[in-house]
Amino acid sequence: MAQTGGEIAAKRPKPSDDGDGDGIGEDRLSALPDDVLVLILLRLDGVAAAARTSILSRRWRRVWALLPELRFDLVPDGHRIREIHDAPEAPELRSISITTEGAGPDSASAWLPVAARRLIGGLAYSNMVPGNDDEEEVVEEGEAGARSEVQLPCFEKDTVIVLDLGLLGLALPSAGVFARITKLYLSRVWFRGPCDLESRGVRNLSIHSESFLRIKLENLHLLRQLTIVAPKLPKLCMDFNFIDDDPTEPVANISAPQLVSLVWRDAYDSRYVHLGNLGRLRRLTSIFIVYGDQDNRDHNHQSMSLLQKFQILHSLNLTLIYRKVSTQSNPNQSNHFDCDNQLFKIRYFLFPA
Repeated sequence: MAQTGGEIAAKRPKPSDDGDGDGIGEDRLSALPDDVLVLILLRLDGVAAAARTSILSRRWRRVWALLPELRFDLVPDGHRIREIHDAPEAPELRSISITTEGAGPDSASAWLPVAARRLIGGLAYSNMVPGNDDEEEVVEEGEAGARSEVQLPCFEKDTVIVLDLGLLGLALPSAGVFARITKLYLSRVWFRGPCDLESRGVRNLSIHSESFLRIKLENLHLLRQLTIVAPKLPKLCMDFNFIDDDPTEPVANISAPQLVSLVWRDAYDSRYVHLGNLGRLRRLTSIFIVYGDQDNRDHNHQSMSLLQKFQILHSLNLTLIYRKVSTQSNPNQSNHFDCDNQLFKIRYFLFPA
């Protein structure tokens, strides 16, 4: 029996409507389980993109809060991050990655305590300093920022901590243990702690750990005493912590008998830097300054002293620093260099007989 067009239209299923009043077609995606929707959102570009899916329907408004991995790029307000962490249905977090630009210490201090309670994986926080390539200006800003600090809570379940604070101050917790940390990366940090440290950066830093597998310390300005006791540590990187204008000699005592990879792009004076037994070391990275004043020659002599400490290496990486000569003559200075250093890396593979 023939059917009219009106009869056919009447028998078609009505468009699905989840209550928002503008549904078109059948929404099969929203019917998927939460864990499947979370996997979809994890493929989006950060938390902001995931949150925008809330406009799809009521079903999606709560799904993005269930993400086990959070990434915030150039967020302006740390208190907003805290609100997201505080969501009652929020699960434990595998990772948190946050980037800010020119943020003050209050921004990070707003969300770090909540993150410490939820995080069971890795924390990465980078505070970029906008439009400032002048090292002296950056250090001066760091001195000002160190007067008020980011309050670091104790991450009892976290396994990775990566902090690049843009020379903000950092206050360590007076109690608690970072028991599960395996990787630690600190860059451009001014430390303040429960003891009466001087206001100009790190004076004493002591790390004792049975669990650390990697430590990287970079641009910890005016670090003067470093102690590392890490029996299982295989990788250590030291970048430009001891190279500054402080006239006092830095002292380092490092005990890491399982170390196999050492990056030492830093000052090295065997009278003050004690590396302990490194009989398992296989890979070494160091720097040489190709030409310059007496200070540069002294640094190269120190680098040679470090190389001579090891008789057998599998690979040696040398970073050669060439300072670019300015094309403009300076009548008051015969050898004028600008800050545009040229870096060249040379890798040697050494296979002992």
